[in-house]
Amino acid sequence: MNPRVLCVDDQYGIRVLLKEILKSDYEVMTVETGEEAIENVWKFAPHVVILDMKLSKMKGTDVLKSIKEINCSIGTIILTGYQDSDLINEIKKSNPEKIIFKPFDIEQIKNSVKELVENSIENTQVS
Repeated sequence: MNPRVLCVDDQYGIRVLLKEILKSDYEVMTVETGEEAIENVWKFAPHVVILDMKLSKMKGTDVLKSIKEINCSIGTIILTGYQDSDLINEIKKSNPEKIIFKPFDIEQIKNSVKELVENSIENTQVS
């Protein structure tokens, strides 16, 4: 079975793009809201979550905190289109494994997911 990646973004186009670039190597689920993300961390059990910082009702950092409480071995990538230093500091405090700025480079996404999936699988086997 392929490793699982959960993509969370309120923009339909970003969700479609992420699914397209990852579906050949991973089982990919896309959701629109933070609530759906948290629910599907339980159901889908992803190895990696790609999470937009600005979601409709929740901030990505709040979702990330919930994800880590559920399973701390899930790799997390925060996507943001904002370069504001206060926001970047807030993101860094929530300890995602990666921060990727929009517009993102497809190879950067692929390489980051691959690295985090490998780490997640290793961490799961160790524990």
